[in-house]
Amino acid sequence: MESLPGFLAISCFCFFLVAAIITLINNSAAILLSHGIFVQSSYPATSLLKRHIKSTSDIRFKKSLKKALVLRKLHQLFIMFSLISGVFLVILTFK
Repeated sequence: MESLPGFLAISCFCFFLVAAIITLINNSAAILLSHGIFVQSSYPATSLLKRHIKSTSDIRFKKSLKKALVLRKLHQLFIMFSLISGVFLVILTFK
């Protein structure tokens, strides 16, 4: 039980680090810009990506957009893991 807070601290940091790396790998704005679709943010909305997946007939472009959506979901998953382990760490620390 003594090593659990240390494990939670390390896992919280690692989950956050993986989420940050996934965000850097996700290049959805550049994918859209390379096809002449202008975006206002470097992190375009999921609905925009889904709309272009449905409307395009370019297989390569569609695969790139689907990959961007998967990376976005992975980012959200690792952020949730980081938050959950952080909450448990706080609960164990201040119990």
